[in-house]
Amino acid sequence: MDAKALDAVGRHVAHMREEPETDDHVHSLQVGLLSSPRILSVSIDRKNGLCRVKPCPPVAANAAFAQEVIKLAASVGVSLAAPTEDTTTIKLRVGGMTCAACVGGVEKALSSVPGVIGVRVALLAGFATVDIDPTKATVQDLIEAVDDSGFDAEQMITLEPDESTIELQLGRGEILHSTYYDTVAPSLRDHRGVRSVEFIQDRAIVHVLYDRMVVGPRDLIRIITERGVVCELAQERGGQRVDDSESRTWGRLLGLGLLFTIPVVLIAMVIPMTDIQAMHALSTEVARGLTIQDLVLFILATPIQFVLGKRFYIGAYHALKRRNANMDVLIVGSTTSAYVYSVISIVYAMAKPGFRSVQFFETSAMLITIVFLGKYLEAVAKYKTSEALRTLLDLQPGTAMLLEDGVETQEPTEISTALLHAGDLVKVLPGARIPCDGEVVTGRSHADESMVTGESRQVDKEAGSTVIGGSVNTTGSLTIRATCVGSNSMLNQIVKLVGDAQSSKAPIEAFADKVSGRFVPAVVAIAVVVFAAWMVVGHTVLPSSWLPKKTSPFLLSFTFFITTLVIACPCALGLAAPTAVMVGTGVGARLGVLIKGGAAIEGLSRVDTVVFDKTGTLTDPVPTVAEFAPVNGHRLKVEEHLRLLAASESESEHPFGKVIHLYATERLRSDEGSDAVESCTDYVALPGLGLECKVGGRILWVGNAPLMRRIGAAVSADVHSALQAHGARGETAVLLAVADLDDHGHGPARVEALVAVASKVRPEAASVVHCLLANGCKVVMLTGDNEATAAAVARQVGITNVFANVLPGDKCIKVQELQANGCIVAMVGDGINDSPALAQADVGVAIGAGADVAIEAAEVVLTRSDLRDLVVAIDLARKTFSRIRANFFWALVYNCVMIPVAAGVLFPLTHPDILPPWACGIAMALSSVSVVLSSLQLKMYRPPRQSDLRQSKSEAVASKNKQPPGNASGGPRSDPALQPLINVHPLDYGSA
Repeated sequence: MDAKALDAVGRHVAHMREEPETDDHVHSLQVGLLSSPRILSVSIDRKNGLCRVKPCPPVAANAAFAQEVIKLAASVGVSLAAPTEDTTTIKLRVGGMTCAACVGGVEKALSSVPGVIGVRVALLAGFATVDIDPTKATVQDLIEAVDDSGFDAEQMITLEPDESTIELQLGRGEILHSTYYDTVAPSLRDHRGVRSVEFIQDRAIVHVLYDRMVVGPRDLIRIITERGVVCELAQERGGQRVDDSESRTWGRLLGLGLLFTIPVVLIAMVIPMTDIQAMHALSTEVARGLTIQDLVLFILATPIQFVLGKRFYIGAYHALKRRNANMDVLIVGSTTSAYVYSVISIVYAMAKPGFRSVQFFETSAMLITIVFLGKYLEAVAKYKTSEALRTLLDLQPGTAMLLEDGVETQEPTEISTALLHAGDLVKVLPGARIPCDGEVVTGRSHADESMVTGESRQVDKEAGSTVIGGSVNTTGSLTIRATCVGSNSMLNQIVKLVGDAQSSKAPIEAFADKVSGRFVPAVVAIAVVVFAAWMVVGHTVLPSSWLPKKTSPFLLSFTFFITTLVIACPCALGLAAPTAVMVGTGVGARLGVLIKGGAAIEGLSRVDTVVFDKTGTLTDPVPTVAEFAPVNGHRLKVEEHLRLLAASESESEHPFGKVIHLYATERLRSDEGSDAVESCTDYVALPGLGLECKVGGRILWVGNAPLMRRIGAAVSADVHSALQAHGARGETAVLLAVADLDDHGHGPARVEALVAVASKVRPEAASVVHCLLANGCKVVMLTGDNEATAAAVARQVGITNVFANVLPGDKCIKVQELQANGCIVAMVGDGINDSPALAQADVGVAIGAGADVAIEAAEVVLTRSDLRDLVVAIDLARKTFSRIRANFFWALVYNCVMIPVAAGVLFPLTHPDILPPWACGIAMALSSVSVVLSSLQLKMYRPPRQSDLRQSKSEAVASKNKQPPGNASGGPRSDPALQPLINVHPLDYGSA
């Protein structure tokens, strides 16, 4: 697999162009890169041959990082080339897209611009993401390409993680002279943390892009006011935007269309059947062959056709210009045919005395107005699909009570939440929404976080507790210190994640793209064939009695031609998947289940094997020290053991290491009144074993029995028995080994103490496992713990396939083995040391993420620390994907049934009655609306009830035979004491 380019974008993103040969190459590259602690995420776009690598901040995506990525890729057998040119990602807001054919047209237009590397277009979200070579393409080139294709485009602001933008109003809204800008611009640009300044003179607005870690919005206002210019907040830019402009546009067109169409219908259809005297007056000729009726209909239909319908002509022109065809082509073809025929008929009647014109003005006018009606209803329905995103946006309060200068005793000042800085003290009164993420400084209360995290019960808040912006302070008054403001807050991260998810494509949408690309040309060809066939039939074998009154074979054929064009609808196919994805992800966000797009929904709906990590997933994420004891023959005092443990585990990122450090420091503080400890040096984490470091003149090891064997520290029979006893109880025991260094820097290692850490099994774990088994899923547990501990936990939750002694880096290998056996795997972990396995799985699920909702390796994030949400996620994904398939089915059935009906296949049974074109237009409009309404039914989704999760153990046992095959190297253990069966990973060492 050869790469074409690898480049830095911004400060934290690298891209590489590559051509993956197989899925195995893609997985190898992804897992190999994620094995580096310096790499945060890897995503590969097979369609555009683009791999996006994001390093862990503050690592910069520079040339050195590029070489590091190249070496890592080479280590897994993938060849990447050195970077040759810069790559930039641009986001454009695109207006006017209505179906998959429009999406294809925008993609084709953007891809044709020299220097464009990759294009991704989202229909419902209305934006395009474009990767370009900035030396060959500019934003203006992209905008012009979209404009030339018949759509509107504007650049969207994209921000780095620590960036924000703000709009500041100069003066009191009046138009200011440019000298005002010249006064404040240098001061802003020269200020530390300000990255760009832009001035719009006609609105007296200054756009400022700044680093919120360095400077805040109040600082910017102060800089401007110090220059003698009045300044206030205008609005914040760069956030998610949800508006109903599309529905308002179509509503306005519908109103104008009805204004002209209602008189047309009255004159052409109602009056001739109800008022003979009025009809006689309308038949009066104002010129030879030209009646009042014809003239009035012409005058009323013309503005509908060419003024209100102008957008359809523009869209059809650009579509045909790029050799594409969309709904606009069908609308223009059918309405123009009816209009032009009517005009020709009138002209011919005026030129040939005795000929009575036959016109279709009411057909063209009604068709365009009905299309307006359908588009309006569709836009309203689509707007409702984004209700979840709007609800999230509404959670952010508009103002905050700021305690200026950090003084709690003073009267708070009410300011806009957009003006908050990290570190500000904010007062939150009972019943008010918390304006930002922060930490409680003083006060005690309860917070309702249900609208943000989905957690239904109220959460206690006191000094030291963290609070989430957008949640409701219910009982007492709180003073909080702002920690995350603006786009860095949890609420804004959720909004961004949900917005990105709702704009992503499900793989099944490729089907709609293929069909839509060929749909319109096929319909036009069918309409021409229908016209020709009925012309032949009408002039040969069709009985004259079958013809409708005042209709010739030509008019009959022409009517079937128009109805065939009108009734076909590719829009329903294009809306089938994105509307369901938008509603499904929104419902998930409301329930605390963040599903990152259509691909995650499709993958999760097909999962048949769920793999659980043990620590922090099946067990409580906050473990406790169950026992601490010196071993027989120890040389050091207990206080010294505690100090060494506190020092050695101070650098640990593992949950068990953190709890041991906390236990040791609290014991020291309680026993001796001081928790001061020496710092450790030469710290080395030993994956699957433990750690090694130096403290003072000693080398320390904290880890499992295999680590003790490796360093040559003898483990007595008593200690070995204690390890087994703790393992049988589901506890993880580690040993403290010490080596006193001699003059040569060496010394024998000896075991000094034992620490047992207990992680209680989550109370809901067993019911969730039983529910998964009863619903046909195979369940597996992966753990680095020893066999006895793993078996103890497995027995409690009812899992019969456990892989023990698995190193963190080898968990992804085990997932690969399951996938090789045909399993579709969902890996459930806490995202701490299982990111490679989460990335390797078909769907990665992170649980208990808390504020870190942007875990890169996971496609699904469960914001609450509740395993039952996994069942909700799978159930919601299955129902959403089922809705997508139903939408596709009915959209296809509609076209497959209605096109032949419009073409006249039922005419031999219904003659002389035919389906009028306006009725076909209504059917076409309702087909799109019905698909959106079908997706909106997902808003009534109700998660499985608690009783549904309490599956009987007999159901779990009955599903036992569905478990995946055992480890190829091992097979089940024969020791009956370790039932249920344990499949043991071949590696002979491990740790929790």
